[in-house]
Amino acid sequence: DYFSKKYGGMFILRFEDTSPSVKPPLLEAYDWILEDLNWLGIEIDEIYYQSDRLGVYYAAAEKLLSTGGAYVCKCPPDDFRGFVKQRKPCPHRDLTPKENLHAWREMLNGRFKQGEAVVRVKTDLSHPNPAVRDWPALRIDETSHPRVGSKYLVWPLYNWACGVDDHVMGITHVIRAKEHLTNEVRQSFLYVHFGWKRPITVTIGRVKLEGSVLSKSKIMAGLNAGSYTGIDDPRLGTIKAVTRRGMSKDVIRNAILDLGIKPVEAMLKWDNLYSANRALIDRVTSRLFFVDSPALLHVKGFKSRSRQLSLPNHPDNTELGERIVPLEVKDGMIALQIASSDLSSIREGEEVRLMGLFNIR
Repeated sequence: DYFSKKYGGMFILRFEDTSPSVKPPLLEAYDWILEDLNWLGIEIDEIYYQSDRLGVYYAAAEKLLSTGGAYVCKCPPDDFRGFVKQRKPCPHRDLTPKENLHAWREMLNGRFKQGEAVVRVKTDLSHPNPAVRDWPALRIDETSHPRVGSKYLVWPLYNWACGVDDHVMGITHVIRAKEHLTNEVRQSFLYVHFGWKRPITVTIGRVKLEGSVLSKSKIMAGLNAGSYTGIDDPRLGTIKAVTRRGMSKDVIRNAILDLGIKPVEAMLKWDNLYSANRALIDRVTSRLFFVDSPALLHVKGFKSRSRQLSLPNHPDNTELGERIVPLEVKDGMIALQIASSDLSSIREGEEVRLMGLFNIR
């Protein structure tokens, strides 16, 4: 958001929700994300839901299959891992484009069951990283999707959907965590096959929040188990949880911008955030009155009549107004409440100042 404003670009929000079974989307989360971004003051220029874009991914798959840059692999997973480990092609790698397109259509019409066929992108089988060798692009997932139901049987994996979308949407800059370094290598083969210009990728370190749960899978597991009261449980690291602690949106934005785009991991400390939050909200926040473990204090010798005491809501900011404290005098005495800890520290005969009121002995 910051860079798009600085350079006159566009900020695109893309819901990457194409894993119905492994990482099933939560319907409420779509709105949560929009609400959080809006609260943070982030202006979204375009919004896309990948679960609505299956036709785009299918068209790209047919094109790559027809040019020989991809193939339909029907090997059992363990067998394929054996081929990859030995840096050897699987038996389906050299099928003709016509044969691959036929197998692709069988994937779409339900001829294969989940796990029986997958579209793979041809890469370098001698690549030092086994995860790069002929990576999977689209696979069969028979689980119903929360947004589109059972409309589709074949779903794209992360690298295919994002690689295609980055090109189709004209993405110029991608800022993502360093855990995606391998994915960047994978997607580079996709761009070579299609002859596309690759976007600039900026790799940053993961940002952690001291003592808070940030993992989406752990948050979901905790919510399902009833371990958390909701998405705004203060033990979580969600935006809603942080705001429930009273944190200002400007503190969150400033903290992220201060970190910058560094490749090393960073830990945000609560003490630092609270300190920044106090400094930011101090000037515009009314003071609240609180008596801890109150003890009743009777003050004698009060000759004035009952009246009202006006105390400022802020010692410096007069725009925040005043609060009215009624003082009721009965038989020359008023009853007050003070903190027990203060009472225990007062010695007999000592003169004490009650702030904003008067002195007592």
